[in-house]
Amino acid sequence: MRYGLLFINFLFVPPILPRAITFDLNGGRFGDNLSTYCKAKYYARQHKLKLLYKPFKDSDQLTLHTIETLYTPELKNSFDKIIRVKTEKDITDNKDDNILFVSDFYSQTPGLYEYGFRNSAFAAELKKMLTPIKQLPPLEKNDNSITVALHVRKGGGFDKPLASDQENVDPNIAYADKIWPTKFPPDSYYIEQIKTMRRLISAEKSIIIHLFTDDPNPASIAQKYAQALNDSSITFAYRHNGNNYDHTIVEDFYYIAQCDCLIRSSSLFAAAAQLLGNHTIIMYPIYGVWQDNKAVINPVGIIMRTFN
Repeated sequence: MRYGLLFINFLFVPPILPRAITFDLNGGRFGDNLSTYCKAKYYARQHKLKLLYKPFKDSDQLTLHTIETLYTPELKNSFDKIIRVKTEKDITDNKDDNILFVSDFYSQTPGLYEYGFRNSAFAAELKKMLTPIKQLPPLEKNDNSITVALHVRKGGGFDKPLASDQENVDPNIAYADKIWPTKFPPDSYYIEQIKTMRRLISAEKSIIIHLFTDDPNPASIAQKYAQALNDSSITFAYRHNGNNYDHTIVEDFYYIAQCDCLIRSSSLFAAAAQLLGNHTIIMYPIYGVWQDNKAVINPVGIIMRTFN
């Protein structure tokens, strides 16, 4: 008996890749990059997209680096179409498979802190992703004190100089705080917010201000504020050595989140720490303008929360 060979030709069909999203970085510092990642994370969760992660400076110290799928040029080339995301409409209007969406720093999302407060599952996922890989010792606390994170952005040599720190303001210099007054508020803003915080916190509690700054000399800032406050119930804690704008970034990020309360500028570094923390009081500038060669920050936002 003879047996013939039967050949069956199967038409090879490449697998349809899932809809995915990645993000473009804007070259900014840690806070800008983290904000950009969080926006992409929101889109990914909201629209059931696969997130393709692009590392940025210090992101390898966060849990997200060990969990997210790494973006590669090969993965990018496997998609049929690439669509830039300015708003969510760019995603909802494009329902085909095998699309790679690309968001960036300027893509519009809801305020993710407020959104996370209403959506506990999203908040829990972000907290997991933003937690440092290396376990850091918890911030020391006691029952008699309230810890307040004070994030004072001075530029630290990375940004342009600040007009508020000059004895004589040169009209020919583009000072950073004249361009972004809420990002670099004057010392008077922080001193006033500490006073307000003191009024909001029970007089039975002392306050420990944990000063986080990119200024190389945090001691001078703490001494200036302490002298202006003249309040024995308020003490300052800060790094005594090696303070720099690109040093201990993730460590500071973690400890800002650990504090009970937060006073910040509009810098996205401390704003991102809100996503990791459970601050009961947050103070932040809403609007700032220069008048008569002086920065005026008004109004100031106050968020008060109770966590179970």
